[in-house]
Amino acid sequence: MRSLLAPVLAAVGLMAPVSSQMLYVDSAVSASGNGTSWAQAFKDLAPALAVATSGTEIWVASGFYGGAPYVVPAGVTVKGRFRSGDVTNMQREYNNVTVLYGFDTSRVLALGAGSVVDGFTVQNGKAPAPGGGGALIDGVDATIRNCFFLVNNDTAGAGAALLVRNGANPTIESSVFYLNGDDSSGAAIDVDNASGTYINLTVDTNWFSGMRFKNGATPTIINSIFSNNGTTSGRSARGIEHIDTGSNPSMTHNMFFNNSTSLYLHGATELTSVGQVNGLSFSANNLDADPQYEVPIAVYRVPVSSPCVDAGSNIYPPGLQGVYDNSRVIDGNLDTVSRIDIGAYEFADATLRMPVDNHKHIHINGKSAAGLPIWIWISPGVNPLPQSFWRFEPFGTIYIDLSIHAVFLMPPNQVLNYPSGAVVPGGIPIYAQAFTTNLPVGGLGVNFSNPAVHVTNG
Repeated sequence: MRSLLAPVLAAVGLMAPVSSQMLYVDSAVSASGNGTSWAQAFKDLAPALAVATSGTEIWVASGFYGGAPYVVPAGVTVKGRFRSGDVTNMQREYNNVTVLYGFDTSRVLALGAGSVVDGFTVQNGKAPAPGGGGALIDGVDATIRNCFFLVNNDTAGAGAALLVRNGANPTIESSVFYLNGDDSSGAAIDVDNASGTYINLTVDTNWFSGMRFKNGATPTIINSIFSNNGTTSGRSARGIEHIDTGSNPSMTHNMFFNNSTSLYLHGATELTSVGQVNGLSFSANNLDADPQYEVPIAVYRVPVSSPCVDAGSNIYPPGLQGVYDNSRVIDGNLDTVSRIDIGAYEFADATLRMPVDNHKHIHINGKSAAGLPIWIWISPGVNPLPQSFWRFEPFGTIYIDLSIHAVFLMPPNQVLNYPSGAVVPGGIPIYAQAFTTNLPVGGLGVNFSNPAVHVTNG
Protein backbone atom coordinates (compact mmCIF):
# COMPACT_ATOMS: atom_id res chain seq x y z
CA MET A 1 0.00 0.00 0.00
CA ARG A 2 1.16 3.50 -0.78
CA SER A 3 1.27 6.01 2.03
CA LEU A 4 -0.15 9.50 2.17
CA LEU A 5 2.59 12.10 2.13
CA ALA A 6 0.92 14.59 4.45
CA PRO A 7 -2.59 15.47 5.61
CA VAL A 8 -2.82 18.51 3.34
CA LEU A 9 -1.60 16.52 0.35
CA ALA A 10 -3.53 13.34 0.96
CA ALA A 11 -6.32 13.82 -1.56
CA VAL A 12 -3.90 15.04 -4.21
CA GLY A 13 -1.37 12.29 -3.55
CA LEU A 14 -3.84 9.56 -4.33
CA MET A 15 -4.63 10.89 -7.79
CA ALA A 16 -2.54 10.39 -10.91
CA PRO A 17 0.38 12.83 -10.75
CA VAL A 18 0.41 16.10 -12.62
CA SER A 19 3.41 16.29 -14.90
CA SER A 20 4.29 17.38 -18.40
CA GLN A 21 4.08 13.78 -19.55
CA MET A 22 3.13 10.35 -18.26
CA LEU A 23 4.76 7.26 -19.74
CA TYR A 24 4.11 3.58 -19.02
CA VAL A 25 6.37 0.54 -19.17
CA ASP A 26 5.29 -3.09 -18.90
CA SER A 27 7.53 -6.05 -19.74
CA ALA A 28 4.43 -8.24 -20.17
CA VAL A 29 3.03 -6.44 -23.24
CA SER A 30 3.22 -8.47 -26.43
CA ALA A 31 4.72 -5.64 -28.45
CA SER A 32 6.26 -2.33 -27.43
CA GLY A 33 4.03 0.70 -27.93
CA ASN A 34 4.51 4.45 -27.62
CA GLY A 35 4.20 4.48 -23.82
CA THR A 36 1.19 6.78 -23.61
CA SER A 37 -1.00 4.26 -21.73
CA TRP A 38 -0.77 0.84 -20.13
CA ALA A 39 -2.27 -0.65 -23.30
CA GLN A 40 0.44 1.06 -25.36
CA ALA A 41 3.25 0.59 -22.83
CA PHE A 42 6.89 0.37 -23.76
CA LYS A 43 8.21 -3.13 -23.22
CA ASP A 44 11.45 -1.90 -21.63
CA LEU A 45 12.44 1.16 -19.63
CA ALA A 46 15.18 2.32 -22.02
CA PRO A 47 12.89 3.67 -24.81
CA ALA A 48 10.80 5.50 -22.22
CA LEU A 49 13.91 7.19 -20.84
CA ALA A 50 15.00 8.07 -24.36
CA VAL A 51 11.91 10.23 -24.95
CA ALA A 52 11.42 11.51 -21.38
CA THR A 53 12.03 15.16 -20.61
CA SER A 54 12.14 17.11 -17.37
CA GLY A 55 8.80 16.70 -15.58
CA THR A 56 8.04 13.32 -17.11
CA GLU A 57 6.87 10.60 -14.73
CA ILE A 58 7.38 7.00 -15.83
CA TRP A 59 5.35 4.19 -14.25
CA VAL A 60 6.87 0.72 -14.55
CA ALA A 61 4.84 -2.44 -14.01
CA SER A 62 6.24 -5.28 -11.95
CA GLY A 63 8.52 -7.56 -13.91
CA PHE A 64 12.08 -8.08 -15.05
CA TYR A 65 13.91 -5.41 -17.07
CA GLY A 66 17.33 -6.23 -18.48
CA GLY A 67 18.12 -3.31 -20.77
CA ALA A 68 20.67 -1.67 -18.45
CA PRO A 69 22.43 0.68 -18.31
CA TYR A 70 19.45 2.94 -17.68
CA VAL A 71 20.30 6.65 -17.79
CA VAL A 72 17.60 8.73 -16.08
CA PRO A 73 17.45 12.24 -17.58
CA ALA A 74 17.40 15.37 -15.46
CA GLY A 75 14.08 16.04 -13.79
CA VAL A 76 12.56 12.65 -14.67
CA THR A 77 10.82 10.48 -12.06
CA VAL A 78 10.74 6.69 -12.49
CA LYS A 79 8.50 4.58 -10.24
CA GLY A 80 8.19 0.81 -10.03
CA ARG A 81 5.90 -1.67 -8.21
CA PHE A 82 2.79 -0.98 -10.30
CA ARG A 83 0.39 -3.44 -11.81
CA SER A 84 -0.58 -2.80 -15.40
CA GLY A 85 -3.75 -0.75 -15.26
CA ASP A 86 -3.05 1.00 -11.95
CA VAL A 87 -4.27 4.59 -11.89
CA THR A 88 -3.03 5.90 -8.52
CA ASN A 89 0.27 5.86 -6.68
CA MET A 90 -1.57 4.31 -3.75
CA GLN A 91 -2.04 1.07 -5.68
CA ARG A 92 1.69 0.33 -5.72
CA GLU A 93 2.75 -2.51 -3.43
CA TYR A 94 6.18 -3.75 -2.39
CA ASN A 95 5.42 -7.30 -3.53
CA ASN A 96 4.92 -6.07 -7.10
CA VAL A 97 8.65 -6.61 -7.55
CA THR A 98 10.15 -4.52 -10.34
CA VAL A 99 13.72 -5.62 -11.14
CA LEU A 100 16.29 -3.59 -13.06
CA TYR A 101 19.00 -6.10 -13.94
CA GLY A 102 22.59 -5.59 -15.05
CA PHE A 103 23.50 -9.20 -15.98
CA ASP A 104 26.87 -8.69 -14.22
CA THR A 105 28.03 -6.81 -17.30
CA SER A 106 26.96 -3.18 -16.89
CA ARG A 107 25.99 -0.51 -14.39
CA VAL A 108 22.23 -0.52 -13.80
CA LEU A 109 21.45 3.18 -13.26
CA ALA A 110 22.96 6.62 -13.80
CA LEU A 111 20.90 9.49 -12.41
CA GLY A 112 20.57 12.98 -13.83
CA ALA A 113 20.07 16.23 -11.90
CA GLY A 114 16.80 16.29 -9.99
CA SER A 115 15.83 12.79 -11.11
CA VAL A 116 13.98 10.34 -8.84
CA VAL A 117 14.13 6.53 -8.79
CA ASP A 118 11.50 4.97 -6.52
CA GLY A 119 10.45 1.38 -5.87
CA PHE A 120 12.89 -0.91 -7.71
CA THR A 121 15.13 -3.88 -7.08
CA VAL A 122 18.49 -2.87 -8.56
CA GLN A 123 20.35 -6.09 -9.12
CA ASN A 124 23.50 -7.65 -10.58
CA GLY A 125 25.03 -4.46 -11.85
CA LYS A 126 28.75 -4.45 -12.51
CA ALA A 127 30.52 -1.24 -13.40
CA PRO A 128 34.02 -0.30 -14.53
CA ALA A 129 35.76 2.80 -13.17
CA PRO A 130 34.70 5.03 -11.57
CA GLY A 131 32.38 2.38 -10.10
CA GLY A 132 28.81 2.35 -8.87
CA GLY A 133 27.61 -1.05 -10.02
CA GLY A 134 24.02 -0.47 -8.98
CA ALA A 135 23.85 3.30 -9.47
CA LEU A 136 26.07 6.29 -10.13
CA ILE A 137 25.25 9.83 -9.00
CA ASP A 138 27.97 12.05 -10.44
CA GLY A 139 28.01 15.75 -9.59
CA VAL A 140 24.23 16.19 -9.31
CA ASP A 141 21.38 16.12 -6.84
CA ALA A 142 19.01 13.17 -7.23
CA THR A 143 16.78 10.93 -5.13
CA ILE A 144 16.65 7.17 -4.58
CA ARG A 145 13.92 5.82 -2.34
CA ASN A 146 12.27 2.52 -1.47
CA CYS A 147 14.79 0.44 -3.42
CA PHE A 148 16.64 -2.83 -2.85
CA PHE A 149 20.25 -2.95 -4.07
CA LEU A 150 21.21 -6.62 -4.38
CA VAL A 151 24.41 -8.36 -5.59
CA ASN A 152 25.92 -5.36 -7.37
CA ASN A 153 29.65 -4.88 -7.91
CA ASP A 154 32.34 -2.74 -9.50
CA THR A 155 35.35 -4.00 -11.43
CA ALA A 156 37.31 -0.82 -10.65
CA GLY A 157 36.77 2.35 -8.72
CA ALA A 158 34.37 2.38 -5.78
CA GLY A 159 30.79 1.83 -4.69
CA ALA A 160 29.79 -1.75 -5.32
CA ALA A 161 26.11 -0.75 -5.10
CA LEU A 162 26.18 3.07 -5.17
CA LEU A 163 28.82 5.68 -5.96
CA VAL A 164 28.19 9.35 -5.15
CA ARG A 165 30.96 11.69 -6.33
CA ASN A 166 32.13 15.09 -7.59
CA GLY A 167 30.04 17.34 -5.37
CA ALA A 168 26.82 15.37 -5.76
CA ASN A 169 24.14 16.05 -3.16
CA PRO A 170 21.55 13.25 -3.32
CA THR A 171 18.88 11.97 -0.97
CA ILE A 172 19.02 8.20 -0.45
CA GLU A 173 16.15 7.04 1.73
CA SER A 174 14.32 3.93 2.97
CA SER A 175 16.42 1.52 0.91
CA VAL A 176 18.20 -1.79 1.50
CA PHE A 177 21.76 -2.64 0.44
CA TYR A 178 22.40 -6.38 0.65
CA LEU A 179 25.20 -8.69 -0.50
CA ASN A 180 26.91 -6.17 -2.76
CA GLY A 181 30.58 -6.52 -3.72
CA ASP A 182 33.18 -9.24 -4.20
CA ASP A 183 36.90 -9.73 -3.62
CA SER A 184 37.85 -6.74 -5.81
CA SER A 185 35.16 -4.25 -4.81
CA GLY A 186 34.92 -1.48 -2.29
CA ALA A 187 32.18 -0.55 0.15
CA ALA A 188 28.53 -0.97 -0.72
CA ILE A 189 28.07 2.82 -0.72
CA ASP A 190 30.96 5.17 -1.55
CA VAL A 191 30.78 8.96 -1.13
CA ASP A 192 33.78 10.67 -2.72
CA ASN A 193 34.11 14.46 -2.42
CA ALA A 194 30.33 14.71 -2.19
CA SER A 195 27.53 15.17 0.33
CA GLY A 196 23.91 14.06 0.51
CA THR A 197 21.41 12.77 3.05
CA TYR A 198 21.39 9.02 3.75
CA ILE A 199 18.34 8.29 5.85
CA ASN A 200 16.65 5.11 7.03
CA LEU A 201 18.88 2.71 5.16
CA THR A 202 19.52 -0.93 6.02
CA VAL A 203 23.05 -1.81 4.89
CA ASP A 204 23.58 -5.47 5.69
CA THR A 205 25.82 -8.44 4.78
CA ASN A 206 27.82 -6.68 2.09
CA TRP A 207 31.17 -8.10 1.03
CA PHE A 208 33.17 -5.25 2.51
CA SER A 209 32.18 -2.21 4.55
CA GLY A 210 28.69 -0.82 4.48
CA MET A 211 29.64 2.76 3.67
CA ARG A 212 32.85 4.65 2.94
CA PHE A 213 33.52 8.34 2.45
CA LYS A 214 36.63 10.32 1.65
CA ASN A 215 38.19 13.41 0.00
CA GLY A 216 36.33 16.00 2.03
CA ALA A 217 32.95 14.27 1.88
CA THR A 218 30.14 15.73 4.01
CA PRO A 219 27.36 13.12 4.17
CA THR A 220 24.51 13.31 6.66
CA ILE A 221 23.70 9.81 7.94
CA ILE A 222 20.50 9.39 9.97
CA ASN A 223 18.41 6.48 11.26
CA SER A 224 20.34 3.82 9.34
CA ILE A 225 21.51 0.30 10.19
CA PHE A 226 24.99 -1.01 9.33
CA SER A 227 25.07 -4.70 10.18
CA ASN A 228 26.87 -7.96 9.40
CA ASN A 229 29.12 -6.42 6.76
CA GLY A 230 32.10 -8.65 5.99
CA THR A 231 30.68 -11.58 7.94
CA THR A 232 29.83 -13.64 4.84
CA SER A 233 33.03 -12.90 2.93
CA GLY A 234 35.33 -13.15 5.95
CA ARG A 235 36.91 -9.85 4.85
CA SER A 236 37.89 -6.90 6.99
CA ALA A 237 34.83 -4.68 7.03
CA ARG A 238 33.32 -1.92 9.10
CA GLY A 239 29.88 -0.45 9.34
CA ILE A 240 31.35 2.83 8.10
CA GLU A 241 34.84 3.77 6.88
CA HIS A 242 35.77 7.42 7.37
CA ILE A 243 38.95 7.38 5.34
CA ASP A 244 40.26 10.93 5.74
CA THR A 245 39.81 13.20 8.73
CA GLY A 246 39.21 16.07 6.28
CA SER A 247 35.75 14.70 5.63
CA ASN A 248 33.07 16.24 7.83
CA PRO A 249 30.00 14.00 8.17
CA SER A 250 26.99 14.34 10.45
CA MET A 251 25.74 11.14 12.09
CA THR A 252 22.88 10.58 14.46
CA HIS A 253 20.58 7.73 15.57
CA ASN A 254 22.26 5.01 13.52
CA MET A 255 22.67 1.39 14.59
CA PHE A 256 25.83 -0.72 14.24
CA PHE A 257 25.83 -4.47 14.73
CA ASN A 258 28.20 -7.38 14.07
CA ASN A 259 30.40 -5.89 11.37
CA SER A 260 33.47 -8.08 10.96
CA THR A 261 36.18 -5.61 12.02
CA SER A 262 34.69 -2.62 13.82
CA LEU A 263 31.75 -0.29 14.01
CA TYR A 264 33.60 2.63 12.46
CA LEU A 265 37.02 3.31 10.99
CA HIS A 266 38.12 6.89 11.69
CA GLY A 267 41.27 7.55 9.72
CA ALA A 268 43.56 4.76 10.96
CA THR A 269 41.63 4.15 14.19
CA GLU A 270 39.21 1.27 14.56
CA LEU A 271 36.31 2.24 16.82
CA THR A 272 34.97 -0.90 18.46
CA SER A 273 32.40 0.56 20.85
CA VAL A 274 29.43 2.83 20.28
CA GLY A 275 30.77 5.09 23.02
CA GLN A 276 33.82 5.77 20.85
CA VAL A 277 31.59 6.49 17.86
CA ASN A 278 29.39 8.88 19.82
CA GLY A 279 32.53 10.54 21.18
CA LEU A 280 33.29 11.94 17.72
CA SER A 281 32.42 15.62 17.41
CA PHE A 282 29.95 15.03 14.56
CA SER A 283 28.25 11.95 16.00
CA ALA A 284 25.50 11.41 18.60
CA ASN A 285 22.81 8.98 19.76
CA ASN A 286 24.08 6.01 17.77
CA LEU A 287 23.48 2.46 19.02
CA ASP A 288 25.23 -0.90 18.95
CA ALA A 289 22.52 -3.57 19.22
CA ASP A 290 20.97 -6.50 17.38
CA PRO A 291 18.21 -5.19 15.08
CA GLN A 292 16.39 -8.55 15.47
CA TYR A 293 15.55 -8.99 11.80
CA GLU A 294 12.59 -11.36 11.63
CA VAL A 295 14.29 -13.15 8.72
CA PRO A 296 18.07 -12.77 9.02
CA ILE A 297 18.76 -12.92 5.27
CA ALA A 298 17.58 -10.17 2.92
CA VAL A 299 14.21 -9.53 4.63
CA TYR A 300 14.44 -6.71 7.09
CA ARG A 301 11.16 -6.50 8.98
CA VAL A 302 11.59 -6.28 12.75
CA PRO A 303 9.30 -7.11 15.69
CA VAL A 304 8.10 -4.63 18.29
CA SER A 305 10.88 -5.86 20.59
CA SER A 306 13.56 -4.62 18.17
CA PRO A 307 15.72 -1.77 19.49
CA CYS A 308 15.10 -0.11 16.11
CA VAL A 309 11.44 0.59 16.87
CA ASP A 310 10.76 4.23 17.82
CA ALA A 311 14.49 4.82 18.29
CA GLY A 312 15.26 7.17 15.40
CA SER A 313 15.64 10.91 15.09
CA ASN A 314 12.49 12.72 14.10
CA ILE A 315 14.53 14.98 11.85
CA TYR A 316 13.45 13.46 8.58
CA PRO A 317 12.09 14.64 5.23
CA PRO A 318 8.30 14.87 4.89
CA GLY A 319 6.53 11.97 3.22
CA LEU A 320 9.05 9.32 4.20
CA GLN A 321 7.80 5.75 4.21
CA GLY A 322 9.26 2.34 4.91
CA VAL A 323 10.63 0.09 2.18
CA TYR A 324 7.74 -2.35 2.68
CA ASP A 325 5.22 0.49 2.19
CA ASN A 326 4.47 1.09 5.86
CA SER A 327 3.95 4.80 6.31
CA ARG A 328 6.01 6.87 8.69
CA VAL A 329 6.10 7.97 11.46
CA ILE A 330 4.29 5.39 13.63
CA ASP A 331 4.08 5.06 17.41
CA GLY A 332 5.15 1.44 17.05
CA ASN A 333 5.54 0.65 20.75
CA LEU A 334 2.34 2.52 21.68
CA ASP A 335 3.94 4.72 24.31
CA THR A 336 2.02 7.76 22.94
CA VAL A 337 5.24 9.26 21.51
CA SER A 338 5.54 9.06 17.75
CA ARG A 339 9.10 8.37 16.64
CA ILE A 340 10.54 7.04 13.42
CA ASP A 341 12.22 3.63 13.45
CA ILE A 342 15.89 3.07 12.62
CA GLY A 343 16.42 1.25 9.34
CA ALA A 344 14.45 0.82 6.15
CA TYR A 345 11.47 -0.87 7.80
CA GLU A 346 8.84 0.88 9.91
CA PHE A 347 7.03 -1.33 12.42
CA ALA A 348 3.24 -0.93 12.45
CA ASP A 349 1.28 -2.26 15.41
CA ALA A 350 -2.27 -1.66 14.15
CA THR A 351 -4.44 -3.88 12.03
CA LEU A 352 -7.97 -3.38 10.78
CA ARG A 353 -10.39 -6.05 9.64
CA MET A 354 -12.96 -4.98 7.07
CA PRO A 355 -14.84 -8.03 5.80
CA VAL A 356 -17.77 -7.34 3.47
CA ASP A 357 -21.01 -9.24 3.90
CA ASN A 358 -23.54 -10.39 1.30
CA HIS A 359 -25.44 -7.11 1.64
CA LYS A 360 -22.29 -5.20 0.68
CA HIS A 361 -21.83 -3.74 4.14
CA ILE A 362 -18.28 -3.18 5.37
CA HIS A 363 -17.84 -4.30 8.98
CA ILE A 364 -15.06 -2.35 10.68
CA ASN A 365 -13.16 -3.78 13.61
CA GLY A 366 -9.87 -2.30 14.77
CA LYS A 367 -7.40 -3.60 17.29
CA SER A 368 -3.74 -3.23 18.15
CA ALA A 369 -1.24 -6.03 18.56
CA ALA A 370 -0.91 -4.94 22.19
CA GLY A 371 -4.67 -5.34 22.66
CA LEU A 372 -5.30 -1.62 23.18
CA PRO A 373 -8.67 -0.28 21.98
CA ILE A 374 -9.16 1.78 18.87
CA TRP A 375 -12.08 4.20 18.74
CA ILE A 376 -13.42 5.13 15.35
CA TRP A 377 -15.10 8.25 14.06
CA ILE A 378 -16.17 8.23 10.43
CA SER A 379 -17.25 11.43 8.71
CA PRO A 380 -19.46 11.58 5.62
CA GLY A 381 -18.00 12.35 2.23
CA VAL A 382 -17.24 11.07 -1.24
CA ASN A 383 -13.71 10.03 -2.21
CA PRO A 384 -11.30 11.44 -3.13
CA LEU A 385 -12.34 14.55 -1.20
CA PRO A 386 -10.56 15.25 2.10
CA GLN A 387 -13.80 14.92 4.10
CA SER A 388 -13.84 11.21 3.29
CA PHE A 389 -10.91 10.63 5.63
CA TRP A 390 -11.82 8.36 8.52
CA ARG A 391 -10.30 8.89 11.92
CA PHE A 392 -9.03 5.82 13.80
CA GLU A 393 -7.40 6.58 17.14
CA PRO A 394 -4.70 6.07 18.22
CA PHE A 395 -3.64 5.07 14.74
CA GLY A 396 -4.86 7.89 12.59
CA THR A 397 -7.04 8.61 9.61
CA ILE A 398 -8.18 6.06 7.07
CA TYR A 399 -8.68 6.77 3.38
CA ILE A 400 -10.55 4.22 1.29
CA ASP A 401 -9.85 4.35 -2.43
CA LEU A 402 -13.42 3.79 -3.61
CA SER A 403 -16.07 6.39 -4.43
CA ILE A 404 -18.61 5.65 -1.72
CA HIS A 405 -20.43 7.63 0.95
CA ALA A 406 -19.55 7.13 4.59
CA VAL A 407 -21.85 7.44 7.60
CA PHE A 408 -21.22 8.28 11.24
CA LEU A 409 -20.39 5.12 13.17
CA MET A 410 -18.96 4.06 16.47
CA PRO A 411 -16.91 0.89 17.12
CA PRO A 412 -16.70 -1.98 17.42
CA ASN A 413 -18.02 -4.01 14.47
CA GLN A 414 -20.21 -1.31 13.01
CA VAL A 415 -21.48 -1.22 9.44
CA LEU A 416 -20.67 1.14 6.58
CA ASN A 417 -23.33 1.19 3.85
CA TYR A 418 -22.77 1.99 0.20
CA PRO A 419 -25.02 4.76 -1.21
CA SER A 420 -28.60 3.75 -1.78
CA GLY A 421 -29.02 2.25 -5.24
CA ALA A 422 -25.29 2.12 -5.93
CA VAL A 423 -24.05 -0.61 -8.21
CA VAL A 424 -20.84 -1.92 -6.63
CA PRO A 425 -19.37 -4.87 -8.53
CA GLY A 426 -17.57 -7.58 -6.62
CA GLY A 427 -13.84 -7.86 -6.46
CA ILE A 428 -12.97 -4.17 -6.15
CA PRO A 429 -9.89 -3.75 -3.94
CA ILE A 430 -10.32 -1.53 -0.90
CA TYR A 431 -7.06 0.07 0.24
CA ALA A 432 -6.65 1.97 3.49
CA GLN A 433 -4.17 4.64 4.59
CA ALA A 434 -3.69 6.50 7.83
CA PHE A 435 -1.92 9.25 9.67
CA THR A 436 -2.10 10.87 13.07
CA THR A 437 -0.51 14.07 14.32
CA ASN A 438 1.41 15.01 17.42
CA LEU A 439 -0.25 18.43 17.63
CA PRO A 440 -2.38 17.59 20.71
CA VAL A 441 0.78 17.04 22.75
CA GLY A 442 2.58 20.09 21.44
CA GLY A 443 4.68 18.54 18.68
CA LEU A 444 4.66 19.41 15.02
CA GLY A 445 5.49 15.98 13.66
CA VAL A 446 3.10 13.77 11.76
CA ASN A 447 2.60 10.17 12.88
CA PHE A 448 1.94 8.21 9.69
CA SER A 449 0.47 4.77 10.18
CA ASN A 450 -0.64 2.09 7.81
CA PRO A 451 -3.17 -0.42 9.13
CA ALA A 452 -3.00 -3.69 7.25
CA VAL A 453 -6.15 -3.55 5.15
CA HIS A 454 -6.69 -5.01 1.71
CA VAL A 455 -10.05 -6.65 1.28
CA THR A 456 -12.45 -7.01 -1.61
CA ASN A 457 -16.16 -6.35 -1.60
CA GLY A 458 -19.08 -8.43 -2.76
